[in-house]
Amino acid sequence: MDGYDRAKDHYDLFLRIANSLSVAHAAGLLACVTAIKDYQNLPPALGIGQLILIFGGGLLGAILLYASLVAGRIVLLQAIHTGNKPESWSRRDYWGSVIGAWVSIALLAFAVVLVMFRLGSF
Repeated sequence: MDGYDRAKDHYDLFLRIANSLSVAHAAGLLACVTAIKDYQNLPPALGIGQLILIFGGGLLGAILLYASLVAGRIVLLQAIHTGNKPESWSRRDYWGSVIGAWVSIALLAFAVVLVMFRLGSF
C-alpha cells in the first residue's frame, strides 16, 4: 500500500465519520421541527427549542469538520498529482476539523442524554 492509498483510506474514514455526524444531527433537527406542528400536545418539559439549538449547533460542527477535511484532502491530492512534497496540514484545517468533531460529538451526546432524562421521566 503506497502513501496515496493510506491517505485516501485516512480521509475516507474521517469523511464517513463527518457524514454520520451530519446525518445524526440532521435527523434530530428534522424530528424536532416535525414535532413543532404538534407543539400544543407536547409537554413543556420536553424543551423542543433547546433540542433544536443543540442539533443545529452539532450540525454546524459536523459541517465544519467535513469542510476542513475536504480542504486538507484537496491540498494533499494536489501535492500527490504534481509530485511535490505535500505541505503540512494548515492550522486552519487542523483546528477546524478538531473543533468541528468535538463540538458535533459532544452536542450529539448531550442531546441524547437530555432526551433520555426528559422522556425517561414520563
